[in-house]
Amino acid sequence: MRKPYKAGTSEETYRSHSLFDNSAKPTKTMFTHALLLLAWMAVLLVALPSGGEQRIVGFEEALTLADSINPEIRSARSRITELKHKKRQITASLFPQIDASVSYTRLGETPPGKKYLLGESQNDIYTDITARQALFDGGRFRYQRAAIDKQITVEARKLDQNLRTIRTAVARAWLEAMRSRYGIVIQRDFISRLQEQQALSELLYSSGKVSNLDVLRIKTQILSAQGQLRSLDAALSIRLHALAQAIGTSELLAVPEKDDDLIDQQPSLPAIVCDEEGAVDMSPEVNAANAAYEKSLIDKRVLQAEYLPTLSARAGFSLEDNTPLPRNPYWSAGVVLNVPIFRGGSVKAQIAQAQERTFQASQAIENATISFAARIRSAVETAREKNEKIAIVEQTWEAAQETSAAADLRYSSGKLSAFELIDAQNVLARTRQDVINARIDYQIALEELATLCSSKTANKGAK
Repeated sequence: MRKPYKAGTSEETYRSHSLFDNSAKPTKTMFTHALLLLAWMAVLLVALPSGGEQRIVGFEEALTLADSINPEIRSARSRITELKHKKRQITASLFPQIDASVSYTRLGETPPGKKYLLGESQNDIYTDITARQALFDGGRFRYQRAAIDKQITVEARKLDQNLRTIRTAVARAWLEAMRSRYGIVIQRDFISRLQEQQALSELLYSSGKVSNLDVLRIKTQILSAQGQLRSLDAALSIRLHALAQAIGTSELLAVPEKDDDLIDQQPSLPAIVCDEEGAVDMSPEVNAANAAYEKSLIDKRVLQAEYLPTLSARAGFSLEDNTPLPRNPYWSAGVVLNVPIFRGGSVKAQIAQAQERTFQASQAIENATISFAARIRSAVETAREKNEKIAIVEQTWEAAQETSAAADLRYSSGKLSAFELIDAQNVLARTRQDVINARIDYQIALEELATLCSSKTANKGAK
C-alpha cells in the first residue's frame, strides 16, 4: 500500500517513495517521458547501421574508394611530402645561421687572468650571439636540391604506377566478384527451371507418360544444383574479401547483382589500337627509370664538389661578467676557408661508386623499355582474343536457348527423356555463364591494357 504522508516529510521525498509503489497511479508526465524514450530508441535503431551490414559498391565507386584509402597510395603520397620537407631543410642551409647561448660557471679558485679582468670573482656569466653564412660551397647545396627534385619525380612516377596497378587489382577483384554474383543468379534460374520441370514431370507421371525414374532424376539434379549454389555463395564471399583487400579496407563490401554498362550490354570492339611508342614515353616505369638516372648523375656531381674548397663568414658578439647583467662586451668577425688536401681516397671511392650506380640506372632504363613494350604487345593481343571470343560464345548461347525451348516442348509431349532434358538445361546454364565469363575476361583485359597504354585507350575500350 501507499505510504501515508507524515508531517515533516518533504513533498519530493514523498513522491520518490510513491514511484515504487505498485498502487501508484502513473501521471501524464511519466507517459510523456516514456514515449520520448521509445521515440529516441527507434531513431537510434534506424540511424545506426548493424555490424554485419554490407556496403554495395559499384565499379567506379570501388576505384574512387581505393584512391582515397588504400595504404600503399597514402604511403606513396606521404613519401613525396617527406621529400618536399627535406628540400626545405636543405634550402634553409643557404640562409644565415644565428645561435645564442648563455652559460654560468662557478670557479673553485679564480685564475690570474680572471682577477685582472673582473677582480676577485668565482662566478662567471657568458652571453654569446654567433652568426654564420656560407659564401661558397662548391655547388653542394644546389646539387642536393636538384637531386631532391629528381627524387620527388621518381616517387611521383612510382605513385602513378601504384595508382595504375591498384586500379587494375581493384577492377579485377570487382569483376571477379561480379562473375560469382552472375554465377549465383544463373544457378538460381537453373534451379527454378528444374523445379518447374519437376512439377511437369510429376503431372506426366500421373498421366502415365513418363516413369517415376524421370521424377527422381530431376529431383537429384535439383539437389546437386543446390549444392553448387552453396559453393558459389562461398566463392562470392571469398572474392568480396579479396575486393576489400585490394581497396585497402576491412569494411564488409558487396557488389550489385548486375551491371548493364560493363557486362550485360557491353559492345564488342572491332579493333584495339595502342600507340606503343607513346605508351612507353608515358609509362611511369620508364619515366621513373629516367628520373633515377638523372638523379644518379646529380649525386655524382655532389660528391665531386667535395674536391672544391668552401668559404664561410662568421661573426660573434659576447658579454662576460660576474653580474646577472653581463658587461665587458667584445665582438669578432672573419671568414673561414676550408681546403680539402688529403682524404685517403674516400671521395674518389665514393665517386667511383656513383659512376657504377649511374651505369646501373642506364641499364634499368633499357630494361624497363624492353619489358614495357613486350607487355603492351601481349596485352593488346590478349584483349583482341578476348573480344573475338565474345561473339563465339554468344552464338553458342543463342543455339542453347533454342535447344532448351525445343527440349521443353518435346518433354511436355512425352517425346524426350529426363536425361536429354537435364542435359539441355545444363548446356543452357553453362553457355550463359560462358557469355558472362567472356565479357568479364574482356573487361579485365581492357583494364590491364589501360594500365599500360594511355587512359584514352582504356576509356575507349570500356565505352
